[in-house]
Amino acid sequence: MDDLAKQIETNLKVTPTVSNPEKYGLLWDGSHMGKFQWDTFVVSWVTALKRTATSKPSSHYASVRIGDRIIPVILKPNFQGYPDQAIIDELKPFFGVKKMYTHRLTLDKVTVKIDKKGDWYDDQGRINATPQPRESEYFMFLARTDDDGNIQREPQLSKYPPGITGKKQKEAWIPFVPELARIFLFREVIRASDSSQVNILVIQDGVLSIDEVRFKKLTETNRTLSRENYALVYGPNAVQKRKEILFEWLNLNGGKDWNQLMVEIHRVVDSIDPNYRWILEMISITMNAIIAEK
Repeated sequence: MDDLAKQIETNLKVTPTVSNPEKYGLLWDGSHMGKFQWDTFVVSWVTALKRTATSKPSSHYASVRIGDRIIPVILKPNFQGYPDQAIIDELKPFFGVKKMYTHRLTLDKVTVKIDKKGDWYDDQGRINATPQPRESEYFMFLARTDDDGNIQREPQLSKYPPGITGKKQKEAWIPFVPELARIFLFREVIRASDSSQVNILVIQDGVLSIDEVRFKKLTETNRTLSRENYALVYGPNAVQKRKEILFEWLNLNGGKDWNQLMVEIHRVVDSIDPNYRWILEMISITMNAIIAEK
């Protein structure tokens, strides 16, 4: 286990963490930073996931070198090169949702398993992976650290609190409900690929939406909240609560009307990939559908 792996605790708990995007002199605006060589860019790394589907690569907690700065990040392979998650992260502030802080870049290597049948790391934290030549795009998210700058592994909502399930687990989520309601309604409006407690991290100052993956077109199927979680998040007056959140979003953006908000979203989309202008109509349709609910 290298020094970085030792820093990252595998027992799930919420450690006081900081996220300081201004510290590193990067824009964190979803933009593409160019091409880098793994051997000089990645100072140290450890696989973030112990187990993935057979063909799915693991993300990595890593320290990377940009100029004279060492930056704590999460590197997520993006083999298909879709910019969706970068656009989504830039849209979050318009909807009262915390950003992950994102860039995109290209590296000349990806990690592959040494033992193809094994996990990405074993119970002792030994890494079963090695970088191999293959050019790939990556998402680079700012990692959260403790006060000493050590990267922290934060629990998914589905595994929080550790060892607790059922009714007691749902009771522990109650302080997060207002933020979860905004997150899940946002994910519904943008038609994220999947929305469940697996897609939420518990952090020191609340919860964080992750892994939105793709915008799903209106003709495509996307996974939404289960009936049980829908009731937990929105409460007994769900229709009213959902509409209240929509109008909170307008107040967040200086009282702009929907058309003005669409102009802001248009600006973000064009700054990352103008080919995604089609999401403006989709977002408008999904928001209007919520307004029309009875």
